[in-house]
Amino acid sequence: MLIDAGFPRPQTQIPVLGPDGYPRYFLDMGWEELKLAVEYEGVQHADQLGYDIVRADYITRAGWTHVRVAAGHRRPAIIARVEREWDRLWRPELGITPRRTPLAGPPLELGC
Repeated sequence: MLIDAGFPRPQTQIPVLGPDGYPRYFLDMGWEELKLAVEYEGVQHADQLGYDIVRADYITRAGWTHVRVAAGHRRPAIIARVEREWDRLWRPELGITPRRTPLAGPPLELGC
């Protein structure tokens, strides 16, 4: 979905390091150069909520912008949220490919 929307391919399972230099948490996907993470939130049990709050706080304090999405979120809304953060964070000197404008509509089928 994000690639189809014109974003470069995100990295997956990005480590967020602790003070000791070892991975403390792993992000579902994102762009390390921008410190922009996109994570899918599944169904939670109440006892996991506390862990998730601590984890999200740690990720934010580590300098990451954290876009969290769930199954009920619509594709255009997800893309708009990621796009808004991308546009806020992206700078040429970061060395990451700028976002391209996706093609309008489905690809053309050429009949022969």
